[in-house]
Amino acid sequence: MYEVLQLIHVIAATVWVGGHLIVALAYLPEAVRRKSLDMLLDFERRYAKRVGVPSLLISGVTGLAMAYSYAGWFGQAWPIGVKIGLFALLVLNIVLARHELHRTTPHRTGNPIKFAVHVAIVTVISVLLVIMGWMLRMGLY
Repeated sequence: MYEVLQLIHVIAATVWVGGHLIVALAYLPEAVRRKSLDMLLDFERRYAKRVGVPSLLISGVTGLAMAYSYAGWFGQAWPIGVKIGLFALLVLNIVLARHELHRTTPHRTGNPIKFAVHVAIVTVISVLLVIMGWMLRMGLY
């Protein structure tokens, strides 16, 4: 069962992080250069609610399920800082995704700089989650 959870987790995390990297590296520079939000809003309208948010939630749920099945809620072997760090980054990512979808995007007009900051923060958090997960899987904590 752990292996199936891990496969689903890796696929969902790949979709989530990959989407943010695409926005950060392909769409965002062009939007900032054009000083237009149209490209970004179109990307979000098409993919965020249908693909991005579900992949984040699936990553979180499967990650927690793996942690529980592996060693009963992270086990004693994992340092407390790793446990808190992973959970905090996950919660922060979910809060920022919710904020973006429900508070910021519907009211967005003008210069995309605020969006650029949001994308940068969420992308860094997402990559940190991947790095921490990889470190745990490799025993590098």
